[in-house]
Amino acid sequence: EVTPHSKDDGPFVFGTIARDEKIETPDFMAVICRIMKACPQAEYHFTGRVEPAGVRKAFEDAGISPRCKYIGWVEPRSHVAQFDAFLETFPLGGV
Repeated sequence: EVTPHSKDDGPFVFGTIARDEKIETPDFMAVICRIMKACPQAEYHFTGRVEPAGVRKAFEDAGISPRCKYIGWVEPRSHVAQFDAFLETFPLGGV
């Protein structure tokens, strides 16, 4: 059963669970920035062993950094359920 997201549920959360080198792929970062600009009330949560400086810089350059949260290296099952939409990395997917 799918439950619609309500603004009362808090911000819509996009999320990615992947290694940092997959998240920092330039094409993937460009798409994330486009999505977040198109959804100004949304948040983006992402994982990795470390937060790559280039990822944060891309978010800052796009003006979306305050809505992008690095959540560290996490157990995937417990965190993916917290996302409203899972965004898979490309061209290096794998979840």
